[in-house]
Amino acid sequence: MAGEWAARREGLAALVAQVASLQQQINDLRAAASVRNAAISSPDGQRIEILPTPEIRMYPSSGDAYASLFAAPESISGATEAWFGLKAATNSSGEFFGVAADPNHLRAGYMHDPDWLARGGLAYTDATQAIVGAYQANVIQSGLRCGTDGHLNLSGAWWDNSVYAADTGDAVLAGSVAFGAATSISVSYGPTMASVPKVVYGILNSSGTYPGHKLTAQSATGFTVGLSASLAVTLNWWAAQVA
Repeated sequence: MAGEWAARREGLAALVAQVASLQQQINDLRAAASVRNAAISSPDGQRIEILPTPEIRMYPSSGDAYASLFAAPESISGATEAWFGLKAATNSSGEFFGVAADPNHLRAGYMHDPDWLARGGLAYTDATQAIVGAYQANVIQSGLRCGTDGHLNLSGAWWDNSVYAADTGDAVLAGSVAFGAATSISVSYGPTMASVPKVVYGILNSSGTYPGHKLTAQSATGFTVGLSASLAVTLNWWAAQVA
């Protein structure tokens, strides 16, 4: 009887050892799978690779070019958010297009890795507002905010028409032009506008003379202001195309 129990104990010990060995093999397979890329490919070379970073690379052909879709928990708003990023294989500058969403807002735009700051065009929406603008290091440089309270806010500065030539469809133009002594001064928009812009202007005059002045002509190509005395002045102006 004693010999029989000894044999059973030895058999049980061997079984335990086999189970432990199988468990270790399973653990090894799991560890290998966690660092191994998964791939799906077609005969013509198109393929999808799934990396554990996590990242999905999509190859449209047998070459090395791919589009990358990746995720990271970084944020640009101070709260942890899961970002989706999209970039090309040849992009070595760190810029990418990112999309983030949490229960309170959605944003999408041009981002920079590794700091994940907005560095370009960005759209932001939440329950109270929508913002479309251009950013540098998360600070808006120019853009439009539309609030659900009915208010608008425009950020940035208008290009001076003498620096940045107008396009025919521009809704608003602006400029500041210094003129030598004259009784008639004219501004050209550059191109012929789609309609005749309506002009609002101001005269900056540093002399002791206070001349009369008026808008004497306006067209789709520019406008003219007449002065009652020949003076050197600076003309500050806005012009808007009104339907």
